[in-house]
Amino acid sequence: MSAPASLQYEDAFYWYLGRLTQAAAALDAVVSMAIQWLEKYNGREADASLFKPNVPFAHRLTKLSEITKETFSHDQPEVSRDFSDWFERANKARALRNNYVHARWGLRLPRDGAEPDVEYIPLQLGIDPTVTEATTWITFSEFNQYIEEFRRLHVELNKLYDRHSAAARPAAPPPTRRGKTP
Repeated sequence: MSAPASLQYEDAFYWYLGRLTQAAAALDAVVSMAIQWLEKYNGREADASLFKPNVPFAHRLTKLSEITKETFSHDQPEVSRDFSDWFERANKARALRNNYVHARWGLRLPRDGAEPDVEYIPLQLGIDPTVTEATTWITFSEFNQYIEEFRRLHVELNKLYDRHSAAARPAAPPPTRRGKTP
């Protein structure tokens, strides 16, 4: 006996939501490593309090943005624009992840071979019963696009640092392989 279709689609939805959460966590890990790398590059130790479990990802993104601006040349508009675009996309993805993880969801089963979709209702505390909440319908394919955006951000951050390494200007001599400055 197989599970009813509604349960199969619900399981699929939670699979996508889990993948979104995992992709966001992987990006958070890359951002955390980049903070530590750039701080060391600038002759400093990273603030360990940034990496505690209760510190939001937004704080690490903000810190990485600050260190990146400090480290990379601003007299090259392309460098500034590339990093600025990346941070804008990363912040949008972070906000989307937060909204989706904390939302209420409804499932609409597919008809006539169409793809199933889910109803996204943003979490609202202190809901006013006189206000109609805006809802959004999202297909599994659209959900997957959000997951792929996190993966692209992950890969592109490393590529940006590699591509613009010549524009880096450390605040202190760069560390040796053993982490000590000369």
